[in-house]
Amino acid sequence: MKIINGPWPVDKGNKKPAYFGLFYCPKCKTNVVKQTSNGKVSKTCGCGRHDHKKKHGACVGYKDTKLYKVWSGIRSRCRNKNNQRYKHYGGRGIAFCEEWQKYEPFRDWALLNGYKEYLSIDRRNNDGNYTPENCRFITLTDNNRNKKNNVLSIKKAEKIRSIYAEGEHSQRELAKMFGVHQWRIWKVLKNEIWVTD
Repeated sequence: MKIINGPWPVDKGNKKPAYFGLFYCPKCKTNVVKQTSNGKVSKTCGCGRHDHKKKHGACVGYKDTKLYKVWSGIRSRCRNKNNQRYKHYGGRGIAFCEEWQKYEPFRDWALLNGYKEYLSIDRRNNDGNYTPENCRFITLTDNNRNKKNNVLSIKKAEKIRSIYAEGEHSQRELAKMFGVHQWRIWKVLKNEIWVTD
């Protein structure tokens, strides 16, 4: 098999991390996530044996991975009315595309489009659906800048920094002046959040 992406470590708690990679299986002509052991790669994904028990990638314990939890969280926010965050996603019409209803297509897309454990999934259009065309992986700082509840423009952020630099107003006073929480002022001063004009 030919490696396409990885290997990347998956934390197994108190054990040594396991390493997984995205491979191309020449026999069944599909991409599959497999655990690598000692750098050795098998010739096929195992597609010829135990087909009645396993499907591609189903045997590698991916439910413990961060990527699976990302997929599961997105799906729940968009579809489960009991999810605390449903009102911000499914409740306002944000959908989870048909292509990603199963984990494997989402996983394969993510691994081929820059997924790393330290990145967050982001929708380019905040009012758009979770689709391959509208999603990307970015840093948490960049993701915070794009949030819908981020009410400060770049101009306001620059003004806040300017006023604060003069040393005459505290962060609490600036929060009152601009009608936001003090933590938002702190984030602006650290260059972590704002919305473009």
